[in-house]
Amino acid sequence: MRKLLFWSATSLLFVLGSVSPLAAQKAKLRKAEAAMMALRYQQAIHIYEKIHNKHPDLPEPILALARAYRKLGRLEQAEMWYTKALLVPEVPAEAYYQYGQLLFQQDDCEGAQLAFQTFLQLKPYDERRWQLTDVCAYRAQLFSRGAQRTQLELPDFNGPYSDLGPAFYGKGLVFGSVRPGPNDREAFYDLYYTEALGESGKDYTAVSPFSATINGQMHEAILTFSPDGQEVYFTRNQPGALSEKNPLHLLEIMIARKDSTGQWSQLEPLPFNDHQYSTAHPALSADGQRLFFSSDRPGGFGGTDIYVSQRMGRSWSTPVNLGPKVNTEGDELFPFFHASGELYFASDGQLGLGGQDIFRVEELGPGQWGRVENLGVPINSAADDFGLILNESAQLGYFTSNRVGGKGDDDIYAFRPRALVLELQFTDQQHQALDQAISFRIRGSELAYRTNEKGFFTQKLNFDECLYMQLTDNNFLPLAREICATESQLA
Repeated sequence: MRKLLFWSATSLLFVLGSVSPLAAQKAKLRKAEAAMMALRYQQAIHIYEKIHNKHPDLPEPILALARAYRKLGRLEQAEMWYTKALLVPEVPAEAYYQYGQLLFQQDDCEGAQLAFQTFLQLKPYDERRWQLTDVCAYRAQLFSRGAQRTQLELPDFNGPYSDLGPAFYGKGLVFGSVRPGPNDREAFYDLYYTEALGESGKDYTAVSPFSATINGQMHEAILTFSPDGQEVYFTRNQPGALSEKNPLHLLEIMIARKDSTGQWSQLEPLPFNDHQYSTAHPALSADGQRLFFSSDRPGGFGGTDIYVSQRMGRSWSTPVNLGPKVNTEGDELFPFFHASGELYFASDGQLGLGGQDIFRVEELGPGQWGRVENLGVPINSAADDFGLILNESAQLGYFTSNRVGGKGDDDIYAFRPRALVLELQFTDQQHQALDQAISFRIRGSELAYRTNEKGFFTQKLNFDECLYMQLTDNNFLPLAREICATESQLA
């Protein structure tokens, strides 16, 4: 999976002068950890295995190998190394949680339950504890939660390489994509634009580059627009070439503004970017006053956490961590804040079906968050699922996944609630059509409708929606009916 994640230098230290054999191993551990943060898992495994073979009693490489193999999706090897890691004295509690996650993903919920029980003995007040009391029932719930309620489509704008991180813009979408450039130069993520053709969720206009000003010689992806469409915030690599002294490409958030001609200009970094850490995945609130993002800066709860900053004129306040209700000891990424007050994000620290799952949580008040909820199947899968966005009416959304069956490495999927289409005909006792006015209530709104000349009335209902209808005519007895869309009707 090629995506703009985080390449952290949190644990990197400079080693100067002569070193002892143990110090040399610590230096190699730091090098391996840097490879892990840069998503070069196979390189990290090679280093960790060399250290372990030379120093089999050293505990750090054992748990690190378990994590690296799990990140690669090589679950059998990961399980073997977790089994060894759990025999190490004073193993951290999170190791039991990660081992339980691994078993949960392999549908061994009984084994996962045992691992989580040990974890809860060590951390009884962990915010994720409610998910862990009966993980077999929880897993069944994830598979049944949205399977019949959500319709997925694979849009035709996806290419054979990698497409990710869409954002609504105008009548279409802007997204990041790896597409080979001229002269077969190394492909970078750039931003592209497309518009939907009709409502099928499959057909779109030809993809075109979004902005020559923004698309440059580095990766650009994962973006968000201000409500008036005059500002765009996007993720790109921090400037600087890779080298032994600079082995990581960290990320930063940039802003661009439209000029008087409608072109994007005035590119500048946000004030809270940090050259020692990554800042990425911006997501504006619906009113444009808050900016959510992910970062691996110090002071968080895990690898990468989600933060929020408040707009202050043309600048932004010091970011605030969303806290342990949302952030875990794992990685929280790709936030999206919906107008309804719900935050959507990807996490490998919350209990899920794959490497990363998509979750949502309701904002209860300033700095207060409800219970984190896994979106379940079909949004989540055994693969990595991330980068969800949702339109204002919550009737159309998109997310990114590297699941089997796509066109490339990462693909963007469209989803919408699966609807029940009601077609009702009103007739009298002689089966003659009634051309009458109908009052009905749906989604809390009072509406009026008139049947057509053949007495037909058509209405679309989403899952769990009810339609209350009332027909009144002086020549007939009053008629009132309520019809609800149930899961069995949507199947």
